[in-house]
Amino acid sequence: MPSNKAILFNKKFKYVFFQINHIQTIYVCSLLFFKYIILKLNFTYSFKIKLIVEGKEFKQFYYGSIFFNLGLLPMINSNYVDNFFGTGFLHVAPSHGLNDYVHSLKFNLKSQAFLTQNSFINNFYMIGGKEFLLINKCKFYFISNLLILNNLLKKNKIIIFEKYRHEYPFC
Repeated sequence: MPSNKAILFNKKFKYVFFQINHIQTIYVCSLLFFKYIILKLNFTYSFKIKLIVEGKEFKQFYYGSIFFNLGLLPMINSNYVDNFFGTGFLHVAPSHGLNDYVHSLKFNLKSQAFLTQNSFINNFYMIGGKEFLLINKCKFYFISNLLILNNLLKKNKIIIFEKYRHEYPFC
């Protein structure tokens, strides 16, 4: 996650800002994915739509990491974002995939490799302050993902978790 340098969106999509039940977190995803969430959760939760925006509105937005102090990072329009699966957003980690690398060149995003060729994280990071474990060279990448996922679930930052095949070469 410290390797994420931008978020891609698609200006052709509509995006929904919404809440679930009385959780204060405001979630955002494409309108199509929002409909999928409602079906996937079998209408067992109440949803409150706060705002629907055209994707092109995100061109004015920046975002910040909830784990790392990376400053404000750009949100970039890209036709590479499709609406067939996922939230309608993609992260850009320049050193973790050809498409990410191409976007980093096009938008002058800094690349930094955080994984060794054995899939170890090569630096020390404190994630989520005191609530999270220190991830170091002794933790494999997939174990780190589980730790991060558990932290996000505890904080109501994720409502659906699904596995996708991910392109992950070392560039």
